[in-house]
Amino acid sequence: MEAARRRGQPPPSLLAAVLLVSFSVLAFEVALTRCFSVLLRYHFVFLVLSMAVCGLGVGGLLDFLLFGERDWVPEACRRHPAARLICGALGLWPRALLRRWAQTPWRVLTFAALGYGLLLPLIIVLLFRTGLSGYLTSLWVVGLVCFVPLCAAGLFLSHVFGRFSGWAGRLYGADLAGAALGALLVLVALQFLGGTNAILALGAVACLSATLIAWQSAELPLKAGAAAGLALTVAFLGANLSRRWVDLPTLATHDSRAKELYRDLADPNQGARIVATDWNAFARTDAVRYRFSDEIFLYTDGDVPTNIRPFRGDLHEIRDLTRFLGYFPFFFRRPQTVLSIGPGGGLDILMAQLAGCREITGVELNPSIPRLVDRFRDVGGPIYHYTNVHLTIGEGRSFVRRCDEKFDLIYAALTFANTTQTSNLAFVDSYVHTREAFEDYLAHLTPQGRFVFMCQLSPLLLRAVLTAREALMARGIPAQQTPDHMAVVSIRPALYGTGPYRHLLIVSQRAFSLAEAADMGRTAFALDFVPGFCPGAYEPTPFSWLRDPGLDSMGFSRRLAEELPPYGVPAGFVRNLKPVSDDSPFFVDLSMTVAPGFRRFALGIVVLCVAAGGLLVVYLWRRRELALGAGRAGGAAAYFGLLGVGFMIAEICLAQKLTFYLGYPVLSLGVILFALLLGGAAGGIISQRREPQALGRHVSLVGLWIVAVLVAFFLGLRVLLDATLAWPVLARSGLAMVILL
Repeated sequence: MEAARRRGQPPPSLLAAVLLVSFSVLAFEVALTRCFSVLLRYHFVFLVLSMAVCGLGVGGLLDFLLFGERDWVPEACRRHPAARLICGALGLWPRALLRRWAQTPWRVLTFAALGYGLLLPLIIVLLFRTGLSGYLTSLWVVGLVCFVPLCAAGLFLSHVFGRFSGWAGRLYGADLAGAALGALLVLVALQFLGGTNAILALGAVACLSATLIAWQSAELPLKAGAAAGLALTVAFLGANLSRRWVDLPTLATHDSRAKELYRDLADPNQGARIVATDWNAFARTDAVRYRFSDEIFLYTDGDVPTNIRPFRGDLHEIRDLTRFLGYFPFFFRRPQTVLSIGPGGGLDILMAQLAGCREITGVELNPSIPRLVDRFRDVGGPIYHYTNVHLTIGEGRSFVRRCDEKFDLIYAALTFANTTQTSNLAFVDSYVHTREAFEDYLAHLTPQGRFVFMCQLSPLLLRAVLTAREALMARGIPAQQTPDHMAVVSIRPALYGTGPYRHLLIVSQRAFSLAEAADMGRTAFALDFVPGFCPGAYEPTPFSWLRDPGLDSMGFSRRLAEELPPYGVPAGFVRNLKPVSDDSPFFVDLSMTVAPGFRRFALGIVVLCVAAGGLLVVYLWRRRELALGAGRAGGAAAYFGLLGVGFMIAEICLAQKLTFYLGYPVLSLGVILFALLLGGAAGGIISQRREPQALGRHVSLVGLWIVAVLVAFFLGLRVLLDATLAWPVLARSGLAMVILL
């Protein structure tokens, strides 16, 4: 080490250990999100993860309190018996003894890394194999359990940077490079190992870093302990891969915070049981049988079920589908070419086969669903292997933009998650329902083609109608003529409890004739459906308002609240039915302002920050000699805090933007984190080539450069992405990395 210090270079094993710990931390966060997304609704998952990640900061604070040079305990506390008792219980009083034990940094670093590595498999066992599995819907229990190992990781990283501050740039480079690799390789681990085994593997990675650190020390027990921890975690991972001793439990609960599947499992009247499970980086998919049904239901992360209908190749078996609302568009102008966005268990495919379609194309986001459909082909048959069926794994809108083919029918049924429909935090959505998406669908229809949209909630139907109106206007159709291109059919309200297929919108490339509209109305009545709107033949309110060229979407929303409050909203309550765009694709968020759930959460954060700031002011006032130093430290804290805020905002916005370009949400997140963190690592390494005296000037120049890059992004990014959208996915991923780096 001394030779390395004289050369101004940190030991390679130290850099490798920092890289491995950082790799494990970020990958653990992603894997933890993947595990709990199966059990909880996504906004609760984010709160659990936030609580756990807070452990990194607390670990850094513990490093300062336990091993820092400054004595943080005020003189008054030394004389107070209660304070002495608390400090002794926390192990904070004998700091002189701790500092003597930690004279060489290798002990602290080895113990911290080893503790972090051993705690990862321990929390998996505690949460999924002991009595704590009954509390998996408790945010505090789950959050605090996951909080502990990240405290150890935070202590490790803080101690590294504190004891080797002269190498901070290179250590920071190793830190971010490890995080970048973790962001990318965790997707591979989740794909092949699943959520729980991925976390066990990360425990072994952390123990490997402890072994590398221990080998810098001359103490044999330290080396032996680290090697034993590594062997133990590797052996446990191998045993669990072969025997599946620890896995996500089959949670059965009536708790409303749990997913629909787990509430069904807790209901004895349903008789639900999981018969197969498939993991991938996108989701965990469960195949479920119910006592009352011959169908198999496929649940993505415990929610959004799609069904495999019994089918053995004889179309007469599925003749009853002709009375299903989803089949209604196939009665008119039998399409020859069909594109199904999100065919799921194959219901769309069966309807197209029943209608005699020549070519059927499906685009499915979750790769586990077609695998499970094949696995249960004794139930549903080889529906994805017929010669006229072509299945693509990817994001539907991205596929449409890259496709040169035109279709007679583009079919999108329930192409959004029930989790977003029923929550107060609709921050996650796709690009399938934006105004630009509807324009793309119309552009990929044949002259007689039609786009079909199905949904569960009435307000979402109205938003889809207004979105179609704007898309038609963008194609040069006058506002008062746009209703001639649309038709709406629904099931009777008394049947709403039978399933989510309630409302159907048909958007035609060519205007419906009066005879066609009348025929649709008669057919709907014959099938016991409700004809919501048939242009020229039946135009009730609120759809008749679409003829008013001066009525925009917000005016439509207000008029709906004033005149038709029973239509899905309370009296006087204005829903935001304005069509969403690619810049803000939150189709299921109907609130006029920030979602109420997020407002309460943000208010709580503000209250906590104000309270913490008040306590800090009181503390500094009581210890005035620290106030001057705190003022200088406050500027640095604000600087680094704003860096963190800016990084997170950029990451979220880029993830939203590149999901459509790369065609897969998980791939988008991995590419973005890898490129941003790798770029940050390179910047950290380069930073130490500058003299400290010139730091302020260089930071200012880099800030101006970042502003110039952001302006270039704003002006040219969309043009560049549109021009390269047809490239293969690997080429698009590489270009995205180069742009972000």
